[in-house]
Amino acid sequence: MKRSVPSAIKQSNRQFRKNTIQAFKWIVAILRKNKIPFQVTAGLAAKVYGSERPLFDIDLDVPEGRFQDIVRHVNRYIVYGPKQHVSSHFSLKLVTVKYRNQFIDIGGAYEPRIRHTSEDEWHKCPTNFANAKKLSVMGRIVPVVSREELVHYKGVVGRKVDLEDIQAIESRPIP
Repeated sequence: MKRSVPSAIKQSNRQFRKNTIQAFKWIVAILRKNKIPFQVTAGLAAKVYGSERPLFDIDLDVPEGRFQDIVRHVNRYIVYGPKQHVSSHFSLKLVTVKYRNQFIDIGGAYEPRIRHTSEDEWHKCPTNFANAKKLSVMGRIVPVVSREELVHYKGVVGRKVDLEDIQAIESRPIP
């Protein structure tokens, strides 16, 4: 069954810079060629669901056990990691690559923790690949974190940019 792609998603695909599209297609090709499960998440997923803010990086979740398979193919582009990354909001295994001047954050899928802003508590936040939605992103049909899980995650983190994304996402029809 062919799925129709909502016009809001089609329009958001036109907002990406050429190098962002090239970087996205490059990393997706590597992941697919090596049969590495992944899903689009964070800011890029928010754009797919209707956020119009500028995209800083491409965020992808992959199983931690597959990092070495990725590193083998992106080694010359690595600018951070792979290692455990802890910030005020996140704790996860992370590798960041820079391809064609576009940052790509590849984060661990099963062991990440996020800090609840209002409670100052850490929460487990594992990826559920089975809930990902197959959507068109930059000319590729790829798994994207579900709208519900993205809104929940962004609500827990609660940064200003996350709250803006939630408002934009919830103002759009559900794809």
